[in-house]
Amino acid sequence: MNKRILFAILAVAGAIGIGLVIWFVLRPVLPAIPGLNQQPPSLPTRVETPFDPSKAVPSTPTSSVKADPTSPEEKERQAQEALKRQALDFSARQGTYSNSDNFDSLRELLPIVTPSFRTKLETRLEQLRRDHPSFGPAWSQTMRTLSAELETRSAPVLTNTQAIVYVQAQQVTEDNRNEPVTALVRLTVYFAKQGDAWIPSDVTLDPLAP
Repeated sequence: MNKRILFAILAVAGAIGIGLVIWFVLRPVLPAIPGLNQQPPSLPTRVETPFDPSKAVPSTPTSSVKADPTSPEEKERQAQEALKRQALDFSARQGTYSNSDNFDSLRELLPIVTPSFRTKLETRLEQLRRDHPSFGPAWSQTMRTLSAELETRSAPVLTNTQAIVYVQAQQVTEDNRNEPVTALVRLTVYFAKQGDAWIPSDVTLDPLAP
């Protein structure tokens, strides 16, 4: 009895195995069964975004509000900038001269300064001509201005009558007998207002630590 049952089980298993083999062999030609062999949905097409180099670096937002050139604040700002430019120009001129022209470049400044400052410049001019006569070895000094800063108490310059501007500069002294000497200096330029014009009234110089 046990052998019959075992034989029956083996026969059924063999039949199932043969059926599966036949099904796998004939599977490509058999009609599709609904719900079976269904392909997975296709993935969405990936769109490549072109590289834009302008977006790689953060840009500084630009303000859409423009300064009103007629406003008191803008007029004061422009007046301060103009005074600082004047201080830079004057500092360079009063510190640049040579015995090759008998220091005439310094003499040309005398008409554009206050009377008290004119006397001070005339004294400097005489001393330079004694120390470095035009018939002696070549000697010159050059003042190269770097930056200017308005003294805080000088604002507002539109209504004040006195102003001070600090100028940082590089001073180069050349003598054909020696190597050029370069030094950083700080000039304090004093201005007095005459009418609407700022007139240099004094200048002092201090060396800056190297």
